[in-house]
Amino acid sequence: MLDGILNNDLFIVAQPEYRAGVEARANALLESMVSYKPMPPELLKGNVYRTPIFQQEIAHRKATMKRDIKGT
Repeated sequence: MLDGILNNDLFIVAQPEYRAGVEARANALLESMVSYKPMPPELLKGNVYRTPIFQQEIAHRKATMKRDIKGT
């Protein structure tokens, strides 16, 4: 564990007996993924958010960013 901490490892697994289960789960996850195909440009139309709710939230945050709250 110390070696993992000193080397800033993303994952530190102290129980090597879990390897078979982790490996099986990871393989099942990889097998369930469909092949990657980029989205056709005509479907994107410059909208990377794909739903208006994100754009609404961004506009809301920008509009309310500078609040005049007394006592702060």
